[in-house]
Amino acid sequence: MKKILCCIISLFVLASYLSTYTYAISYNSAKEAIDDANNFLLEKMGYENYYSLEVNGMNINDKLAQYGLDVFSNRPVFVYGDNVEASKKTTTAGRDMVKKVNGKDEYRALGYAVDGSVFPNPSFPYDNEGHAAKDKMWVKEPWNGSKVKYLYSENGNIVKRTLTDNAFQYIEKWIKFTSFKPHEVEACTGKKNYFVQNAVDVPEGLKENFEDFLYIIQPPTEHAWGLGIAFYYWNGFNNLNYRSFLIRPFDMNDDLDVSFHVIPDSSTEGNEVLVGVKVKSHFDTDLEGVKFRWSITTKNSDGQDVPLDADAYELEFGGSSTSQSGTINISAEDKEACLYAGFRMPNTDVYIEFAINEDGENPLENDLKNNIVSTVVKAEKPINSTLRKFDLPYYALSREISYPLADSDIVFNLNNINGDWLDGSARIDKLNVNVNAGFLHNYQVGSSRIEDNENTITVSLPSVKAKVERKDFGDNPGEKKWLVSNNTVDVIKRILDTSYYLSVSKKYR
Repeated sequence: MKKILCCIISLFVLASYLSTYTYAISYNSAKEAIDDANNFLLEKMGYENYYSLEVNGMNINDKLAQYGLDVFSNRPVFVYGDNVEASKKTTTAGRDMVKKVNGKDEYRALGYAVDGSVFPNPSFPYDNEGHAAKDKMWVKEPWNGSKVKYLYSENGNIVKRTLTDNAFQYIEKWIKFTSFKPHEVEACTGKKNYFVQNAVDVPEGLKENFEDFLYIIQPPTEHAWGLGIAFYYWNGFNNLNYRSFLIRPFDMNDDLDVSFHVIPDSSTEGNEVLVGVKVKSHFDTDLEGVKFRWSITTKNSDGQDVPLDADAYELEFGGSSTSQSGTINISAEDKEACLYAGFRMPNTDVYIEFAINEDGENPLENDLKNNIVSTVVKAEKPINSTLRKFDLPYYALSREISYPLADSDIVFNLNNINGDWLDGSARIDKLNVNVNAGFLHNYQVGSSRIEDNENTITVSLPSVKAKVERKDFGDNPGEKKWLVSNNTVDVIKRILDTSYYLSVSKKYR
């Protein structure tokens, strides 16, 4: 009696992807960012078209103009030209042009500022001896065109000194514009230090009147960073150096802002979902008792919000607080807090909102636009990706089979709202393959391949190799056990599901 045994392998795909990004002010184009900055300077100083898309034949860095970098809290910064070329220009003999910082190559410069001078990279470590000197004497009003200067120490000492020709020329080569001298700024804004008050890491002893020392290379605006430079003697007037100072945008003054740190765009039912937010503080003091809240809901048939069932979907909170709402502390040293929410995905979309200091009362804030973030985690359905049929003839005791996990590549479109992707950083975080080991013996899962192309990530999934044995169908000649039938041909089928879960991620800066 001949029997053909048939094994049908069907694959059901559980695929989701993880995309991380941050949120801050961003623009659809560099021109939009430039126009916004120019409108600010026109209103405050009366200058028209101060910033442009091109300087000295160099194009603006579009990505930095739209959303900056993490070191700039993802605010715009206007930089022109090539960072490698600018780094070569500013690197002196015996010093490094590029250094490895947190596993990433950081060049000494980002490019060029609006006046054509080099724009330093704030992530590049200081490597000149003068930076750590304790006897700095800062040059007052380096822009006034006189060789006779007053030098101020950080503990109140004042020295009058006539600069040498070399020292005078060293300073003069940096002074390109004189548009933002203190008295001119005061005439337009009512405050001599209107722009300089936002300078970062000002020496403690100069904070009261740093506008007399900082030459503004390019001014900050409401949302974009500025840059300034100051000069100092050290080593007993034997050395003259400069130091660059970043100048914060005005929307960062005494401000909290929140951004998503980890967030999946979609997931399938039953999978674990982790959402993370990062709260950044731009206050110089410790903050205590800052109110926050999570809102994690689904929708009912009427479209109304329904809180996610915490017990049914294992809703938990972690990081700076293990509660869904309450208060947190943010130290002046750390300047940030991270909070997380985790749950198992239901079969419907999940709506997530996080708010910090929603009423702006503690601490006092004027701009609350960046205190709330929200998103939707979409519920994805498993995909029946591929179906394979294998016959085991009546004369065979076993058969080696091989089948793909998917008939085509899996394509992920990552949603990078802000930030610059790190080249080649996409990776497969998880590929969990669930094979029916009771029927598929000695199975092996091959290797995946990943192709990184900016926002589009393509994954080529492997095949599964295994052995199908006749005895698992109830017909075992080796032990003299046969299936009995009066039919000429019987077809015995087994349908086996192979499911897999795939997750990819990519880093940004």
